Amino acid sequence: MPEKYNSSPFIKKPHDHYFKSVGSILEVALELVKVGLPDKIYQQLDLSVFEISNTTFVDEKLEEHLSDLIYTSQLQKSGKPIRICLLFEHKRKISIRELNLQLVRYIVNILEEDLRQGREDFTLPIPIVIYNGAEVWTPKFLREFYQQLPEEFHRYLMDFEFDAINLNSLTDAQIETLYDSMLVRNIFLAMKHAFDDEFYKNNFQKIFIFASENVRPTVIEMLISLTTSYIIYVSKLKKEDIMQAAQAMPIPVGTQIRTTATNVFEEGWFEGIEKGIEKTILTFMTKKPETSDAQVSELFNLPISRVKKLREMLKPPVQKQRKKSSKKIA
Repeated sequence: MPEKYNSSPFIKKPHDHYFKSVGSILEVALELVKVGLPDKIYQQLDLSVFEISNTTFVDEKLEEHLSDLIYTSQLQKSGKPIRICLLFEHKRKISIRELNLQLVRYIVNILEEDLRQGREDFTLPIPIVIYNGAEVWTPKFLREFYQQLPEEFHRYLMDFEFDAINLNSLTDAQIETLYDSMLVRNIFLAMKHAFDDEFYKNNFQKIFIFASENVRPTVIEMLISLTTSYIIYVSKLKKEDIMQAAQAMPIPVGTQIRTTATNVFEEGWFEGIEKGIEKTILTFMTKKPETSDAQVSELFNLPISRVKKLREMLKPPVQKQRKKSSKKIA
């Protein structure tokens, strides 16, 4: 890889970056919540008010272990606000006791934010932990570490549960049966097989055909760019490997893969993926100029200041006018 590629701060945590990037896309977020929550819980959510928040409750002590994505919604019947907290565990090995303590700290951070905001009631946090480490594990909740405790003492326990997705405990066949979550299916396969070069070489179709109804073309383009860049970084595939695999793909998908791969190998991860996403946004604004900066900012999860700079790039260059001569004609 080029030295520029390895030196970019953008790739210090490739799994974390990929997780947060794809999870910040609304269509993907909705699928992640559907896959991560029990059906009885999911069915009670009012998805008409579902939003992606730019808040984080990972403090300095937690950031070595966790990254988070926050989704806000409410319950259909009561209108009670909730936060769905998608937490990605960084470590390749997991300590269940340590994870429980991390979640306690994380939930306390949320409750403290409610106090600072002067909310009358606490907002219910629903944690979903995604783990992609080397170990197969079964979630164990905090109360289970207090063995042989008389029942009358149970009232003193901190008692909460969390949902978990352990990618390594899921078989490929199980992931591939996520027919109503086709975007997440591909993302899970890409993450589960990180560092498995042979799987990547032989399964581009499974990873890159983001077949899902009613998904914006710009979203598909972003997912292809992000996934291509992710695979290049976590594998040892060379540029020619990517180009050869892309040849067997449908033309639009293959073209997107080759373009992103060229950018990443020639310009480095940060410059390549940024250029790919920037091009997608510029294309979108060109095709739909009526979309406001605020709408573009929300759609692509970008600061509005950056959207304004991209908008400026679409304006035609201002031609300098010749100064009128002050000399009078005799």
